[in-house]
Amino acid sequence: MQQSPNTDTNLKKSSVSLLHQLARRHGIQPVYRDESGNRRVVPDESLRNLLRLTGVPAQTPLQVQESFTRSKENQWTKLVEETFVVPQSKLSSGWTLQIPLGSEPLSSIHITWTILGERKFRSTHQAKGSSLKILGRKKINGCEYLRVILPFPRHFPLGYYALRLSVNSSSFRAQDASRVIVTPDRAYYPTFSKTGHGLWGLTVQLYGVRSERNWGIGDFGDLNDLVHWAGKELGAAMLGVNPLHALLPGEISPYSPSSRMFHHPLYLDIERIPEYRESPVARRRVKSQTFQKTLATLRSSPTVNYETVKGIKYEILEILYRFFLKNHLVPRSRRGLAFLRFIQQQGSNLEHFACFQALGENFSRIRSSGKKAVGWQDWPEDFRDPLSSHVQTFSHKHSSRINFFRYLEWLCQDQLEEVRTTARRIHMPIGLYQDLAVGIDPNGYEAWAFQNQLVTQASIGTPPEIFSPKGQNWNLVPLSPEHLHQHGYEVFIKTFQSMMAGGGLLRIDHAMGLFRLFWIPRGKPPSEGAYIHYPAEALLAILALESQKSHTTIVGEDLGTITPHIRKTLSLSGLLSYRLLFFEKTKNGNFIPPHRYKKSAMVAVSTHDLPTLKGFWEGRDIQWKTQLKMYPDPDAARKEWGARDKEKQFLIRALQKEGLLTGLHSGMPKAIPSFDPELQQAVYAYLARTPSFLLAVSLEDLLGDADTPNIPGAQSRDYPVWRMKAGPQGYCFHEWRDSPDIANLVRVINRERRRRV
Repeated sequence: MQQSPNTDTNLKKSSVSLLHQLARRHGIQPVYRDESGNRRVVPDESLRNLLRLTGVPAQTPLQVQESFTRSKENQWTKLVEETFVVPQSKLSSGWTLQIPLGSEPLSSIHITWTILGERKFRSTHQAKGSSLKILGRKKINGCEYLRVILPFPRHFPLGYYALRLSVNSSSFRAQDASRVIVTPDRAYYPTFSKTGHGLWGLTVQLYGVRSERNWGIGDFGDLNDLVHWAGKELGAAMLGVNPLHALLPGEISPYSPSSRMFHHPLYLDIERIPEYRESPVARRRVKSQTFQKTLATLRSSPTVNYETVKGIKYEILEILYRFFLKNHLVPRSRRGLAFLRFIQQQGSNLEHFACFQALGENFSRIRSSGKKAVGWQDWPEDFRDPLSSHVQTFSHKHSSRINFFRYLEWLCQDQLEEVRTTARRIHMPIGLYQDLAVGIDPNGYEAWAFQNQLVTQASIGTPPEIFSPKGQNWNLVPLSPEHLHQHGYEVFIKTFQSMMAGGGLLRIDHAMGLFRLFWIPRGKPPSEGAYIHYPAEALLAILALESQKSHTTIVGEDLGTITPHIRKTLSLSGLLSYRLLFFEKTKNGNFIPPHRYKKSAMVAVSTHDLPTLKGFWEGRDIQWKTQLKMYPDPDAARKEWGARDKEKQFLIRALQKEGLLTGLHSGMPKAIPSFDPELQQAVYAYLARTPSFLLAVSLEDLLGDADTPNIPGAQSRDYPVWRMKAGPQGYCFHEWRDSPDIANLVRVINRERRRRV
């Protein structure tokens, strides 16, 4: 019998409704509100594409129905969850197990489970069916399933555990395994934060630090000197630095990492490496007239020339590695044995990373076709799987080259540890503060090594917005929430263990990504993307565990359209908020007074993506965006100039209310055409008066720079994105100590932070 048009319409509506339900079951948000509060419905085709990327067939109504049914049944047919993340305070709730009962009595079931963990922890338990606490029943395909609850050990320390499970009855036998992660309720918060005195620290873009001794790029030697200067001479509690993540060849953005677990060798201080002091060949080459001329050119350049820096650094690193191989590794000297211990401690992850580096080097050479391989997806198929026999064969054949990349990471970690040692020696309360990028380069190491936990065919970005009508694609691959859970949050844990090594402070860029991220299928525009939800409770709990283990304070970057609920959840989890002067305003545009700032927060004037304090006052960012044709029309630029004048007026008013401006500076903004030290001191005194835990002062503000390190959306050919050096041309680190403007600003900050209660 032919169906009526109404029947077809109803079937279509039913299918769409089921598609939305299926999407929600897999964390995809089919409907969301944009920054203007408008309701946006994700196109069905986008939902189908995103479901496919997560391994869920949904291309036809039948597939949608089957996938939906399967996802519901899996809640009962799966014997045990792959991972349990349990706060220590909630251990009494136990863990759940699904058992197919069949036709036999419950009393015939016998369960045995053993939990193994750190420090030789072992706990074995048994339970019979008659003693089980039943939470629910479900009949699927004629078989009844029971959901039961079983207890955790009474004394269960924080940490990571393996659960081994065996379920037996007269007609059913099964074994399975799970990971159990026992966590604290909150992240680490230092006890000295309760003293009543406010802390402050300096933040730098390390690549942009000028010094008389570096090789044209700020390095770990500069970082060590900066820590000593900031902590010992300025009274700073911490020294913050841009992400130091390993990057792909040719990549310069610290926020587009190949790996967040390993480091960028360009930051190595070559002359600080022991082999440099021991190798006459290396020293002779560096002291040559040609080499010194190159160094002089690199040091005097207003921007970082990454290609030339890499060329000269790797030339010397190759010499140092050959010296190390001959004089330390082969004869097994004390230093050679230390390197072997490092390799053993780092395990297979470092081995795979070093192998990836060697493979990339190998396949980046010009191929017979004349094309150049860009990423691991372009490698021969046999090498795209890190566990393939071809990769293992390559690893054995090129073991010396792979050891070279291990050697570079060893040097990086060794020099970073020297920085931390300096911070501890001078009693710097927090020490080193590092930044964590939000995602991974799709061509990078982690996208290759952890394909089973990332979605390499999707990119993180933003939906169409007022300031980005077409949306943004950041070209960073996201973690897969479901696969992350199934693999015990392995890549997430390894990332934070690496980042928190040595303690200090860690800022998580775009902390909303712990809750949801906007995914864009590869090759599609942002308008076809959707928000994907993450298991925030589990991720925050794991963060709290690693934070407590390493004594690392965490800052969650909670700017933009983040919801009050997310901010509250981050706070309850022990993460510091991140509050900017430029954003902390009332609805009518007034800057909120210092006493209204949140206590558990890190405050700052700006970020690397926003104008510096001087640049804000002089409208330098507006000038650049006009020059780069980033405004849709001239009227948009005029409106922003008008808005900036009002912002400056509101800022003057806020500073006046605090009694921080005198004389000429008590007038209107137009009477202060250029930014000067007195206005700079007033603004930082304003922020220093807040009750917030920590104040971050950027090096760009300290040195009076007008230009920002990054203008989002600007092309590198038009603006020196991530290449700009800090301070006036030729103004090096050793000269900063004699600057009266810096001394006066620091004096004001210290005075106001000590008064803070």
